[in-house]
Amino acid sequence: MRHPRRRDRFRSFIAAQRLAGLLACYVALTLAVAALLGLAWWGTAGAGGGDPFGDHALPVFLGLYGMSEPLLAGAAAPRWLALAIALLGMLLPTLLLGAVVFKVLAPPGRLLVFRPKLELVTKEGGCHLVALFYISSRVPLRLLELTAVVRTYEAAREDGRHGDYPMKTFAAPTAWSRFHLPFAETASTTFVPVRMVAADGPPGGADEICLTRGADGEVRVHSAGGIRLDPARGDFVHLFLIAQAKVPSLQSEHSEIHRFSLPRDIAEDLPSIPTPFDPERYRFETPPHAWARFDG
Repeated sequence: MRHPRRRDRFRSFIAAQRLAGLLACYVALTLAVAALLGLAWWGTAGAGGGDPFGDHALPVFLGLYGMSEPLLAGAAAPRWLALAIALLGMLLPTLLLGAVVFKVLAPPGRLLVFRPKLELVTKEGGCHLVALFYISSRVPLRLLELTAVVRTYEAAREDGRHGDYPMKTFAAPTAWSRFHLPFAETASTTFVPVRMVAADGPPGGADEICLTRGADGEVRVHSAGGIRLDPARGDFVHLFLIAQAKVPSLQSEHSEIHRFSLPRDIAEDLPSIPTPFDPERYRFETPPHAWARFDG
């Protein structure tokens, strides 16, 4: 898959424009539409029967603004053209209204793209699940913060035991999770601490994710939130990363949630992505060739 993906080119364009710029773009769009329809009319009439192209394009342009009935009637416009003008005369102003409403009121959509897998990194300071992500929009974000929430589910057992609360949710600690001035389209990371324990060890604390490594070398979830879990019986653990940020250019806030399933979405030795700093542009840059490693 190609990275970085840009999911909101249209929204980014609108957010970057002033209201006068949006109006100018709308006039340019209607001019282009009028030129295409006028050209089709001029061509179907046998190159206009000797009339200049402008005599066909101008009535269409005015028609998009609701002013062309006398002109079209005098020029004997075909019915398909009158229908096209009627439809576009309704749809294009709606597009303009939607853009203006977005500029004034609408919040942005989903802006963060996460690597599909969490990398398990073991260092002297402990173990972490590393989430790699980037902002897929050039709409500037500020005060970006990621919060980790873990949800566990304990399925019913054959003996009828199900636990008092089969579905439980708790907050997990995160490290390097605050990005006050994040850069768009630059790979960033956040860390969720976990603990490697023995397969027969006791469950961890109420806010811990504990992993174990089987005899086959595979990583498994030992416990989460102090609960021993067994995926073979239908238990599961989901890690949610909740992103919240300010969007100054739209005077709004942004929030979204990304979910990982443990241990299915845990991997080891994923390729790293360099993000060197460019002092001239005063920003971190992810080299284009490095994006091929993003999906792991």
